[in-house]
Amino acid sequence: MSTLFVRAATVLNASFILVGLLAGCESNQNGLVPVSGSVTWNGKPLSVPLEGKPSSSGTVTFVPESRSGTSSTGKIDSSGNFRMSTYEENDGVPPGSYKVVVSVQELGADNRRGDVELPVYLTPAKYRDATQSGLTARVELGKALTINFDLK
Repeated sequence: MSTLFVRAATVLNASFILVGLLAGCESNQNGLVPVSGSVTWNGKPLSVPLEGKPSSSGTVTFVPESRSGTSSTGKIDSSGNFRMSTYEENDGVPPGSYKVVVSVQELGADNRRGDVELPVYLTPAKYRDATQSGLTARVELGKALTINFDLK
């Protein structure tokens, strides 16, 4: 019994130390870091839905450079701003290096395949491809990140 008690106490102490170290960091219980920002087009906010295109929607996606891990996505709002989500809405992004994709699309009755409405992409193809967008982000544990992506 004493060996089991010593092991349990050691694990408990290590847990308290870890919690104490992380308490001052800007990250949540999942080790995610708050990330938010804006998307501009030639310096002007990329507002979604786009004017005259009420069914348009847009996202910012962080794709891990390591090809392992989880992608994170943020929905672009009417002011061109976004907040990143990984597991739950606005919960943040795991620390790491990312390639970034920005996609704005519109669903329309005039673009169909059978009964399915297909998206019409409103952003240039290069911004929808992580290998070609040229957009990157580095997320560090304990450091909230605010970033602007200016598309041209």
